[in-house]
Amino acid sequence: MKEVISCPFFVGLEKYPENIAWTSQEASLSYKEANLLISQNQIYLKSLNFKQNHTIALRSEQSIRFLALLFAAHRENIRVVILGDFSTPEGFEQAILRSKATLLNLDNVKLEDLDNLSEINTTLDLSLEAVVLFTSGSTGIEKGVVLSLNNLFKSAKASNSCTGLVEASTWLSSLTLARIGGLAISYRTAIAGAALEFAGSLSISFLSSMVKLGKVTHLSLVPTQLQELLKDTENINYLKSLTCILLGGAPAAESLLRDIINLNIPVLTTYGMTETCSHISLASLNDPITRVQSSGKILKHTKVRFENENGEFSDAPNFVGKLQVKGETVALSYVDEVGADKFLPEGWYDTGDIAFLDDQYQLNIIGRSDSMIISGGENIHLREIEIMAERLNGVNAAAAIGVPHEKWGTRPVLFIETSTLNSDEILEYLKLKLTKIKVPDRVIVLQGFPRISIGKIDYQNLKKLLA
Repeated sequence: MKEVISCPFFVGLEKYPENIAWTSQEASLSYKEANLLISQNQIYLKSLNFKQNHTIALRSEQSIRFLALLFAAHRENIRVVILGDFSTPEGFEQAILRSKATLLNLDNVKLEDLDNLSEINTTLDLSLEAVVLFTSGSTGIEKGVVLSLNNLFKSAKASNSCTGLVEASTWLSSLTLARIGGLAISYRTAIAGAALEFAGSLSISFLSSMVKLGKVTHLSLVPTQLQELLKDTENINYLKSLTCILLGGAPAAESLLRDIINLNIPVLTTYGMTETCSHISLASLNDPITRVQSSGKILKHTKVRFENENGEFSDAPNFVGKLQVKGETVALSYVDEVGADKFLPEGWYDTGDIAFLDDQYQLNIIGRSDSMIISGGENIHLREIEIMAERLNGVNAAAAIGVPHEKWGTRPVLFIETSTLNSDEILEYLKLKLTKIKVPDRVIVLQGFPRISIGKIDYQNLKKLLA
């Protein structure tokens, strides 16, 4: 059944017109001004004579003009492919071709004064295929994920119910809008009547300066960003004063989790992905310990189940298996057949992660199902090796990879990001902590890991170092 709602910026025009909606280094726009700018962008889109459900492509940028055109497209029932960085030079052009999109240049957008706003559509059809986001591709080809407005708004509402976001709040746009972790912020702030502040740069030094201004109440970070921010001790008190910090995008090292607990920083650990329209689980601020020892409790609109090696399904506590998700935040599809087998019958989506619910119904992620290797007939979850290595003081991050072995079939090799330890010290530590079969054959120490744009470890490039 078709569900139509008023655009939150039109709602803001009526309820809190002078509240700040978007702010940047160049300008601050109230909800009244943001609604007008969106309407002007609608007129521009109409001038291009696109039909409803046409697909346009936009290069992502941290700007007010980008979001104004995005929400204008929502009102005009136009699908938007948001283009960011790709793992190969051909990825950008291929994304446009695979999405059957028309590329628009934000510099060419021409806005005119409006005489009659009553003729402008201010509603949103929640069934609209709203955006296409290409996944980060840390282990393979990027997949184009199709998200509806219903996905985006239901996700935002569920998240807002846990993060204390209100009209007086300001969320810093600290992640690229080409990834769901950054894009989702724009919907959370819009439906809450809160402000979204654009950072002039996503560099750590700039994010640090923005936090120290004291205006920001909410942050979304990946673990590498938080690690870097904590290196400047002046940031700690400012971070502690925030309402909450959402931490996701990649597993956090044990050393970082210890710092969060010891410093009492209001971090909420999360679990999610583009295909689930950001996080589907969120820890609670009420318990500073368990909120960083798991990925929190499952949010509204989402059901989970687990499939074990025998093909049995359960959602009971401590049942370990592949995590599958169902609900209103699960993406509609991919743009093509790449990865399509992940969408299962009856609305379930296979995340590919091995996980379980603990006795408190907190979600615990063990690792990727495709990161499990079989060595000498034994199953080894590579994430287990990584977690154990990250418990050693001085280890910033760990990445385990399975390599072919003539006798054992596959053996683990471990990369370590550290500036204070050598491979022998790490290997001796692991021999004390892991069973013999799980001890990696080699430990390779690097000063820094190759990473993709949102801070995830680039396993593909690490594998090339072994060639």
